[in-house]
Amino acid sequence: AKIQAVFDSALALDKPGLVAELPVDRGAIVTEGQVLLRLEDRTWKASLASADIQFREAKRELGRWQELRKTGAVSTSDFDAVQARFDLAEVERNNARVNVDKCVLKSPVSGIVVDRYVELGEHVAEGAPAFRVVNIDRVKLSVDVPERNVLQLQPDVSMTFTVDSLPGRTFTGNVTFVSSAARPENNSFPVELTVENADGLLRPGMIARVSLSRGTRDNAIVLPFGAVVPKKGDYVVFVLKDGKAIQRLVKIDYFSDYDVVLASGVEAGEEVIVEGNRALADGMTVNAVRQQEP
Repeated sequence: AKIQAVFDSALALDKPGLVAELPVDRGAIVTEGQVLLRLEDRTWKASLASADIQFREAKRELGRWQELRKTGAVSTSDFDAVQARFDLAEVERNNARVNVDKCVLKSPVSGIVVDRYVELGEHVAEGAPAFRVVNIDRVKLSVDVPERNVLQLQPDVSMTFTVDSLPGRTFTGNVTFVSSAARPENNSFPVELTVENADGLLRPGMIARVSLSRGTRDNAIVLPFGAVVPKKGDYVVFVLKDGKAIQRLVKIDYFSDYDVVLASGVEAGEEVIVEGNRALADGMTVNAVRQQEP
């Protein structure tokens, strides 16, 4: 899996303009709400001042008409027109304030500036990315889990992992997402882990190796994959007893790529025939060649 930041965003400008202030650079540690950039805003501030004057005048006029309305000296249509002028002035003032606010780009989170795409004095377009800010207080890992194991996973299940560049360390993450659909190219299910990273050791882009525990069984009987022979919908093995191959029906607990974990059918200490068993029949005399102990 590759480590990614939980928050990793290219911050864009909401309006075009000339970059007037650029107080931070790459590598800067910023806090939520900190100013990253200011555009030249004299024109927008002048528009706001004009909108404020029109709003105050419309508000005074509305107040006078409200007093006249109490005496019944004005018509409803005339009063509605004054009210509409006030409402429009308020909208214009609010829009002017928004335009001034959009001249300032602030960081939406505390984090680290990893890229800056603009320069002081540059004219930038609306929607153009200006900074890339990441927060690595928490990181996430995306890993593909095989179909046979995905049902073991659900939110809050813990999984351990190691990182190639941090040898000797083991980390733990909690499952925060399990996809409901497999990837068509490999039939595996995307799973996402979230990891607390207050010390900042885990960096976006690092490669991690995730381990999935399928459970633990004590005193399990484990045989090589080839020792188990499928037979009419069941599985059998052949144990060696008094020079003969004795067929045993076994129940399988788990298959891996190389081994089989048995639920029943063979006892500890019994000798199991692991090669040449495909041609055997129950009770057949055999000349056993025992494996050497490693």
